[in-house]
Amino acid sequence: MCRPLRGSAPAAIPYPARLTATAGQRWRFSRSFSLDYARVLASRGDTIGATGQAAKAVMEEAHAILCERGQWVCNEKQLIELAGLAPVQSVFARTPDPSDLVQWVELVTDRLGVPAGSASPWTDAGRNI
Repeated sequence: MCRPLRGSAPAAIPYPARLTATAGQRWRFSRSFSLDYARVLASRGDTIGATGQAAKAVMEEAHAILCERGQWVCNEKQLIELAGLAPVQSVFARTPDPSDLVQWVELVTDRLGVPAGSASPWTDAGRNI
């Protein structure tokens, strides 16, 4: 019910400006790493690993979006919806066939709005992010 059972809860502190300016970039670094790892696992036919890493990337992108908005999140129960990423849910509605796994990861990547050919976090280009 989102109300204190006893006493009162203090008001949330304002979202720090520095966090708004920097946290999104950090979350997107993690998102890109997770997507790259999902691609590797997909190329090996590892359905569970690839879908797990792709799901992790969606959560990381959602955190990036909310950080940039300066919006506190108490838990991840409504994270995807709050970030406006609910349409990505449909991609996860079916388990991809191992032969389509790499294309499935690319579909998740596209739905997250990650530019094609984005720098991998562990490349020289990615380190400059």
